[in-house]
Amino acid sequence: MTLRQAVLSVGLWLTMVATAAAQRPWVEAKGPHVTVVSDAGAARARDIAWQFEQVREAITQVFPWVRVDGARPLVVLAARNEVSMRGLAPQYWEGGSDGSRVASVSRFGQDRSYIAVRADARIEDREGINPYQAAYWSFSAQALRETSGALPAWLVRGMASVMSNILVRDKEIQVGRTLPQHLETLRTRPRLSLREVVSVVASDDKRLDDRDFMAAFDAHAWAFAHFLVWNDRGANGPLFDRYVSGVVGGADPQASLTSTLGDVARFETAFNTYVNRDVFAYVAVGTAAKLSREGFATRDLPPVESALLRGALLASMSRPAEARALVEEARTAQGAGVGDEVLALVADYGGDDVALKAALEKAVTQPHSTWYSPFRLATLLPRAQDPSALERIEALLTQATTLNPLADGAWAFLGEVKAALGRGEAALAPVEKAVAMVPGSSANHISRARVLMRLGRNEAALRDAGVGRALAKTPAERAVAQGVLAELAKAAAGATAEAAAPAASTPPAARSDAGPDVGDLIDTCSADKTRCAEVLPVIIADCDAAATRASAVACRFSGLVLDEGLGVPADPARAAAFYTKGCQRADPPSCWRYATLQALGRGVTKDVPAAMKVLDSACTAVGREACLRLGFVLATNGTAPDLARARTVLKTSCDGGFEPSCQLLKQLPQ
Repeated sequence: MTLRQAVLSVGLWLTMVATAAAQRPWVEAKGPHVTVVSDAGAARARDIAWQFEQVREAITQVFPWVRVDGARPLVVLAARNEVSMRGLAPQYWEGGSDGSRVASVSRFGQDRSYIAVRADARIEDREGINPYQAAYWSFSAQALRETSGALPAWLVRGMASVMSNILVRDKEIQVGRTLPQHLETLRTRPRLSLREVVSVVASDDKRLDDRDFMAAFDAHAWAFAHFLVWNDRGANGPLFDRYVSGVVGGADPQASLTSTLGDVARFETAFNTYVNRDVFAYVAVGTAAKLSREGFATRDLPPVESALLRGALLASMSRPAEARALVEEARTAQGAGVGDEVLALVADYGGDDVALKAALEKAVTQPHSTWYSPFRLATLLPRAQDPSALERIEALLTQATTLNPLADGAWAFLGEVKAALGRGEAALAPVEKAVAMVPGSSANHISRARVLMRLGRNEAALRDAGVGRALAKTPAERAVAQGVLAELAKAAAGATAEAAAPAASTPPAARSDAGPDVGDLIDTCSADKTRCAEVLPVIIADCDAAATRASAVACRFSGLVLDEGLGVPADPARAAAFYTKGCQRADPPSCWRYATLQALGRGVTKDVPAAMKVLDSACTAVGREACLRLGFVLATNGTAPDLARARTVLKTSCDGGFEPSCQLLKQLPQ
């Protein structure tokens, strides 16, 4: 063999090796809750799956309020090296950028939740430092966002950082180990006040575009979350849990922070001491023995499946050209009858509804399509009165929920369609399932309200619609809830209304029925007492919704309507119940009005000393209506000393410009 032939032979051999390496097969390792797909081999795929499953298990034990089972299945793509990672997230290498240090990327896709990681990323596994921190941060942040869209930025980013440094050992999992980079930021850079930290709103705060501010904010958010959970042997833990539970249940994140934890400025001194300490607490839980690496099923992923999965990821990253190229790769491997779901995703992210619907019509019958195709197609089909059209939507949603039993939105939509088809009580089970999965979803409660309304259970529907309104986070969600409440109010008042449109006439996420705000309804009742009977059910539903400031006002006004018999028969016992609920939600006028009923023995057991204590304190602190009520109770007692004091109290209130006190003062006997 000549030298030239030898060189050519070696070159050919190197080319063949490089090609084989580039086409290295992808392997799937499937845990109970996490699927890992990797081109780094079965053992590495199993190891990464085991790590994520153990992290999930630890989160459920230490922070049980976090929703770790999201509506979209979690898929982790573990790239064996930088070249492979570049194929999953090419944007990090464009424009002269060096993406070699990108260890993980996450995307919340329409079809799945994706996390792409470098399987070969080996940060030194020092004591207390997690080598997979970036990937765990993505996983945790995603879980927190699915728990509730209302969780504030400091809590999401702070708790995600806390959970990102979960250390998985063979025998134990450590939760709460400190992050040295955040401690260094806190100790070497100017501090933010805690009030400034908790005031950040992720949706519109321009400071989050500033890298320096973000570094400081993340460090403070992590430290404050760690402080609330572990400082002083967890003394603030119950208050923190109560705050989180309230926000997940619909309470206003800012208002409930004050009502549960108080003014965060009171923690400032203790917080500054905390971040400068040398030793920090954390918890250790045993690894779940039921989760065995060897027990995770593995298989070689056929080229068509790996190509489509990577194509779906790239579609979620708004990389249509690369996604389409992978569809062609899949079709080369198997034929033309695959890949339309990826094309549908490309059209969906691109806003091309015509191409989206055409691709979905093909995708729902193709192998390798996920729950996304039947669900998304169901939302696009016209919902006419024709039962056959609704039956097709029902079949598509049944297909979607079979492929993904955790898709709460699909279950809620299925319940509404069943109700429109007259399936009776069978329509209730799917929406009950949706609400149980995500009780903090406004859309799920509104779907159940619509189903209950079709079943003629309007009182229960009112409660759900009220909860849906309280949980609404966007103008569209609020408008939907108000529309349902307005419709129920008309029904409760006996008004003649048009026949309700089919419950499935618009998919849950896209309805835009407008209705009056509850505050407007209170104004309507105040201006025209004959309208109070019509609006009272809506106001009561708002009171029953959640422990928020707005609902406290609704409770107070519900009590007033029943107390004074405005357009409805007076019912002091029910009025007292609503005043009690408003008072419990820190609404002072509700407390004064309950005390008035208590002093008179109307609807509740008479207790003059207890009532006078409340009214005396309120009159001194606030005046105006509180003094009017104190004066009224004193005058009702009728004794000379009480009448004399009533005149003094009412004159003070009258001189302060409160006209009702002036009117009552004129009526008192001299």
